[in-house]
Amino acid sequence: MPDQRHRGLNMSKKVIVSTIPRRRITPTSSSAVQSNRTAKSSSFYTVKAMEGLVTAAYSEDHSVDIDLESGVKLTRIPVQSRSPIGENDDRGFGERYLPMVNSRVYVDFPAGPNNPDQAVVLSGFFQKADSLKQELLVAGTESIARKITEDGLDISHDRETGLITVIDPDGLEFIVDRENKTISLKPWSDDTFELSDTSIDIDFQGNTITIDSTGLTADFQGNSIVADSAKVTINSLEVLK
Repeated sequence: MPDQRHRGLNMSKKVIVSTIPRRRITPTSSSAVQSNRTAKSSSFYTVKAMEGLVTAAYSEDHSVDIDLESGVKLTRIPVQSRSPIGENDDRGFGERYLPMVNSRVYVDFPAGPNNPDQAVVLSGFFQKADSLKQELLVAGTESIARKITEDGLDISHDRETGLITVIDPDGLEFIVDRENKTISLKPWSDDTFELSDTSIDIDFQGNTITIDSTGLTADFQGNSIVADSAKVTINSLEVLK
């Protein structure tokens, strides 16, 4: 039996709400919700974290807009980095990884929900890594997760197109283009190697080779070779089977 002393409880008192994942915050009345739509003026909740839905993301300052389950709308709430942020020999390292729109996150309110300006999305911070800001805090890159490691390896993953890029600080590039079904390797020079579902293309020190379903085409400093199922042509010399 419920404690009879709780009958007639004044429902204008603050309600302690559980922060168990996906637990909804239950207001005491619809009128209370309507009068507490703005977090700054609300004293309705005493929780330290709330669940919400991401409605917009901003890569230029690593923040998001969130609709809390309570109905409160928050804008430009900073998102924690998933990895340490800092500098190593004047070179910044860290990771940009913004929650995608329509994903669910938890918002921490260190000073309580009456102070949303101090809220942070639980998912470091970029304030002290000035050399990294120009690399990671770039407008228009919200869907691209990018990480720069302590040794300078730059790893990007476009979560919309599937494009994966790995760049070594000395110039090596490795690219996986899932949309166009190609794999490209650029060594520590201007040479390239590209593999797709239709061809292999190699450019090495000015020499090029292409292999596809029709055969092989190669150019060695102006000396060309073309080979298919019927013949092999070397410059103007034709060799028949």
